Amino acid sequence: MFALKASNLLMLDEPSNHLDVGCIAGLAKALSAWGGNDGAIVVISHDREFCQKVGFTHVGTVVNGKLVLEQRPLRDSDWDQYAIGA
Repeated sequence: MFALKASNLLMLDEPSNHLDVGCIAGLAKALSAWGGNDGAIVVISHDREFCQKVGFTHVGTVVNGKLVLEQRPLRDSDWDQYAIGA
C-alpha cells in the first residue's frame, strides 16, 4: 500500500478467499488484535466463520440502497437473506 501519511484504517475485500484453513485462522487472529483503540478495519466478507473469529464491533448492511451501520456483534440473522454459510 502506498500512502503519503500514516493511516489506521485497513480496508479488505474478501480477505479469506483463496486461503487455506490455517492462513484464515492466522489472519483472523491478527485482525482481531489490529489497531487497538486507534484503528479501524472495514471488511467485506461472506465467510461467516472468519467474521466470527475476528469479532467485529460494528456491522454494516445495505438496505434500500443505503448503508446502515450498527454498533453490535454479528447475529445469526445477518446471514439469513442470502443463506450464506448455511
